[in-house]
Amino acid sequence: MPLTTLPSPYYRRGTVVLIVLLGSYLSFFTWRFAGNQEAERTHADFLSRAQTQATVADQRLRSYEEMVYSVRDAFLGQNEVTRQEFTRVAQAVLQRHTGVQALEWVQIVPHEGRAAFERQATQELGRPYVIRRRLADGTMQTAPAAAEYFAISYVEPLAGNETVLGYDITSAPSAPLLAAARADGQFKVSQTFQLAQSSNQPIGPGIVFILPFGRAQSTGGPVEGFIQGVFHIQTMLAHSHQLTTNEALDTYYLDIDLSQGVPPTLLYANLGGFEPQRLPGARMMVPPLADPADFHHTISVGGRQWRMIIRKNAVWAEQNLSQQPTLILTAGLAITTLLALFINSLFINSLLQRAAGIEQEVRERTRQLREIETRLQDIMDHSPAIIFLKDLDGRYLLCNRAFEHFSGRTRSDILGRVDADLLTAEDSLMARSNDAKVLAAGKPMEFEETTTNPANNHTYLSHKFPIRDAQGRIYAICGISTDITDRKAAEEQKLIMERQILESQKLESLGVLAGGIAHDFNNI
Repeated sequence: MPLTTLPSPYYRRGTVVLIVLLGSYLSFFTWRFAGNQEAERTHADFLSRAQTQATVADQRLRSYEEMVYSVRDAFLGQNEVTRQEFTRVAQAVLQRHTGVQALEWVQIVPHEGRAAFERQATQELGRPYVIRRRLADGTMQTAPAAAEYFAISYVEPLAGNETVLGYDITSAPSAPLLAAARADGQFKVSQTFQLAQSSNQPIGPGIVFILPFGRAQSTGGPVEGFIQGVFHIQTMLAHSHQLTTNEALDTYYLDIDLSQGVPPTLLYANLGGFEPQRLPGARMMVPPLADPADFHHTISVGGRQWRMIIRKNAVWAEQNLSQQPTLILTAGLAITTLLALFINSLFINSLLQRAAGIEQEVRERTRQLREIETRLQDIMDHSPAIIFLKDLDGRYLLCNRAFEHFSGRTRSDILGRVDADLLTAEDSLMARSNDAKVLAAGKPMEFEETTTNPANNHTYLSHKFPIRDAQGRIYAICGISTDITDRKAAEEQKLIMERQILESQKLESLGVLAGGIAHDFNNI
């Protein structure tokens, strides 16, 4: 059909209908695709946050376990565990581990040694010490005669835990675990129960870390006592959530005991930074154990299985959804309508020619943009300095070849990751701290950063500055790091040489002075 020939009304009408149908289909398809992409991005962000939270919680519990082992190991080479030595070791350990209700030394006392044991403890404490048992109503009374007693001898801190001194824990809910730990010499963790410390003023359920103590454990020798770490369960588990409040996560901790056939026990819940269990009379439902949309993590500690179930916080998920899919749908339908009107007013061939011209121009602009991007990356890659760009969450958006050599990873493996994935823990903490200073100051700053990686121990002079958008809001941070290891070594060598020259000059001056004195004596 010649370009000068107008399409027939039926042809133009059919073309308009086809454009409307095709444009509507593409608009809805793009809207659906954008929605799915956003949902996947949100879920990936959720999984990343959940994995971080699970790692922090796991490491925190391991540190508590190591704490109990540290107290035990401090006494393995000693003849006896004294009150003063236990207090000194326990105080040093508690300074490094917050959230502990008490550290206790439990002495196994035979009946024939009970009187002497009580007299010695009374003399050390300066007040009566009696071995007692706990009744069903939570009160304490003097323990009746028995073959032996598991008596709490020392406790740290003493303030707030005085009531447990002398407590014979063979009457405690954890007594079966104590017997099992004594038999196999293994570390144990109790179920939750009401702590003896909180009988008068309830503070909620607690758990006990139990570690048997004996100087000949490696050969199956006798157990002399137990090191116990006592924790208020909510305070202990809440500690890993106090470092940063993660409003994106609803985290549940469950104690699952499959051997007893009992339903899971909810130990602690943190819903977007809120702790509903701390409210008086609060009751919470246990979440489903097999929801595929949730993040699941199992923590094995002291023979117990704790399950972390992390769910996406509904408020955060709703707030995290943007209007982009809706805008795409609106824009697509609007463009379809305008295009239909435009096609209806022009010849089909003219429109096709214009579309071809536009397509050619788009290809040309795309090619030019790619060339510019390639040149920019090539310039960065030829720079000896390390160059990188991060978003406000610390994820790498851009880097050069020097950064690839520094991290030992390819660019595709670097982009999208954070410092914790690429650097040592100490280097990552230093980098995040310096980034935070730049973002808080809102201006360029320089830092001298020394890496701790044994395979790449260098000193860098890092120039970091914020990147702002058209409205002046900071949306990224850029860094340029120059290796100054050789420069610093040269400066140190220069200082050494200057000191040596100064010493030589001093010796030379002393020689001249000595020669003058000798000359004066000769003249005399």
